[in-house]
Amino acid sequence: MTIHSFDVLARRPGEAGGVPVLDLDVEVRCSSGTYIRALARDLGIALGSAGHLTELRRTHVGDFAVDEAVTLEEMAEVMA
Repeated sequence: MTIHSFDVLARRPGEAGGVPVLDLDVEVRCSSGTYIRALARDLGIALGSAGHLTELRRTHVGDFAVDEAVTLEEMAEVMA
């Protein structure tokens, strides 16, 4: 597992049930085989707290990027 970059994009302190919480939006560039949910958990433990994901979006896989993706409808038109 290799973490190439870990960037905090947004930070939102708050409270849940009277307990202080911190929501972070992060962007991670990593090697294949990296478990992002485990990374969130381990980061929480390292900070003496808890960590979990509320949302995960993969934007790149190998040479493929989500901004180059096509919809199923667009694919159907090409295949017709």
